[in-house]
Formats: sequence, structure tokens, C-alpha cells
Amino acid sequence: MIEPTYTKEIIPEYDCFDRYDRILPAKVLEMFQDISGAHAEKIGCGYRAALSRGGIWIVVRSHLDIWEEPKEGEPLTIKTRVKKPLGLSFIREYEIRRNSDSRLIISGQATWCLADCQTRKLTRLNGLPYPDTYEEEQLYPKPLTAIHPFTGELNTAFTKTIRFTDIDHNGHMNNCRYADLVMDAIAPERDRALKSFEIDFESECYQGETIDIQIGRYDSQQFFVQGVKSSGKNSFRALATFF
Repeated sequence: MIEPTYTKEIIPEYDCFDRYDRILPAKVLEMFQDISGAHAEKIGCGYRAALSRGGIWIVVRSHLDIWEEPKEGEPLTIKTRVKKPLGLSFIREYEIRRNSDSRLIISGQATWCLADCQTRKLTRLNGLPYPDTYEEEQLYPKPLTAIHPFTGELNTAFTKTIRFTDIDHNGHMNNCRYADLVMDAIAPERDRALKSFEIDFESECYQGETIDIQIGRYDSQQFFVQGVKSSGKNSFRALATFF
């Protein structure tokens, strides 16, 4: 039987935190990404296995909730579980707990898909192993849905040029980088701690491209941020909610 869950211990380092010692959403997404990759490799459906069949794994959307702030150097345990696929969507849940008392401090969910290496269109890869049994426990019973376009006024916070170090092995800007762009646009004050973060990836960004980072506010606690390419095409949409 292929195990639908995977667990490992992690210790957040100094660079996982912002200037106010709060965990950065980009680092949480990186933790989610790393354990997803490790689990997929163990299953036999990881990066190289997909690539050998002409495909790549991509994240379509991600969500995270921060229930309590972790501390630098604190031993934690991260767990991922796969849920039953929905069409071309492979859904994973994540939980991060303190080793000292097993308290849930961060949770999340992500929708992964397989895309053709050449066309970048979503695809199925026959023969790629994947769990066919699933845990009954679910932190998020419903799958993620698309973030709606913002209907209010948007202001351009800055323009980002995609650089060499932004690019990952799939040849596009890594999904974790977008979270830093969102936080740079918001630039939260010391007394504003992140409660939840959600992002939809709509169009890949490649080296040399530029995107305008635009921001709007629903209220004093929730921000909308999107990236728009010079062509006018949306790259991503994100929601950040603060306490």
C-alpha cells in the first residue's frame, strides 16, 4: 500500500522570519513544497519520475492558516496528507505542530496538477504511482476555489523584473517567490500579524519578464494583491488576512 501521509521534523531557522520575528508565508509555502516533494519521491511520482514521462508538477493554488507563531530554532513536525484526486487536481493538506506539546500552529492546503513539459497544459501521466487509500481525517473538507477579481481601486505598489535566482527547475518563477511579492506590497506594521494567506497561480512568469504588483483593500484586515504582466495577463491573485 502506498502511504497517503508523510511526516518529518523541521527546525525554522533565522531566515524564516521577518523583521518582527513573524514567520514569512513564503517560508511556510517552501516547507509545504519541500515535504510534498519528499513524499512524492518516496511514492515514486516525484519530479524525476514525472519528468521522465514528459510532465512536471505545478501548484495551482495554496492556502495557509497561522494559528500560533513558531519560534526560531523550535523543533516542529510537519505532516502532509493526500486527498482523493478531483479530475486533474491532486490535493494535499499540511499541518505543522510543536514537538513540545503537539499543538497545531500552522495548517494549509494546496492544489497540485501535472502539466505537459512542452505545452504547459494540464495532463494525466499514465503509470505514475499515487495513493489510492486516504485518511478520513481532513482539516479542510472543501477544496480551494479561485480568488475572485478585485472590484475596487487597485494601486501599483512596484514593478518586479523576474531574475535568474527567481527561477526553479521547472523554468519559471518558483511559487514561494510570489508570497514575498505580496508581503512586500503590503509591508505590514509590527502590530499586524498574518492570520491567513491564499494565492492562485494563473500564468507562469519567466526570466526577464516584468509584472506590476497591484494592491487593494477589502477592509482594515484583508488585502488583495495581484501581479499583472506587461501583456495585461494576470500572473497571480492573492489574499492576505491579518489579526
